[in-house]
Amino acid sequence: MQKRTFLALMAALAASACAGTFPVASNGRVRVKENSGAIRRAVLEAAKERKFTVEENSRSRITVIYPDPGHSKFSRYHARYEVRFGDGWYDLRYLSSSGLAARNCDTGTSGICGHRKLEVWRSDFDSAILSRLTRAA
Repeated sequence: MQKRTFLALMAALAASACAGTFPVASNGRVRVKENSGAIRRAVLEAAKERKFTVEENSRSRITVIYPDPGHSKFSRYHARYEVRFGDGWYDLRYLSSSGLAARNCDTGTSGICGHRKLEVWRSDFDSAILSRLTRAA
């Protein structure tokens, strides 16, 4: 009886681990009216608000990671995103992750699929950036 219960539990865990992967969107270049300096400030402010850690900050690219490497959950899962930008545009993209089942989509669509948190974090960060840019306009 215990063996059967154990096997049923293991099968349920395996099924739940495989289910629930979703595409991680990329909006492509988002057109805005601001220059690259204003976009950089908006990205850094949005990262601070959403508690992303800035890993790299160059003239036309900012790389962020979530959650913070000091967070207790970082060792179990985290994701990296990159924001490229220039005068009048920015592009937020998923870079990599750990513990979030990211892989090439097998649903007939191209791109990356993974745990729903990958897309939720990307979307929330994108909204925070855009909110700052539209507020500044």
